[in-house]
Amino acid sequence: MQKKLSETIPMFIHGIAFTISDVKIVHIKYGRIQEQMTLTEKGWVFADSPNHRVLINHDDFDHIMIGWSKVFDTSDHGLCVMTVITSSSTITYRS
Repeated sequence: MQKKLSETIPMFIHGIAFTISDVKIVHIKYGRIQEQMTLTEKGWVFADSPNHRVLINHDDFDHIMIGWSKVFDTSDHGLCVMTVITSSSTITYRS
């Protein structure tokens, strides 16, 4: 049996908590920094450069999402972009 390669994830932006279903990739860009979490058959993989990729658990995923939410909420207008790729669409949030 093949593992489902999408999950429902929690989001918290500007004081609003919600979930997004069927997520495969979450990406954030703020300034020159780009980070991404990708769901693989082994679980979520965090990458902050092409040469640095690490398998993370769901607690790590949640902590990273909280950190990204703080960055997003406090960044200057337009300087932070969070992209969520689902099985059927791409959702982009701009600060």
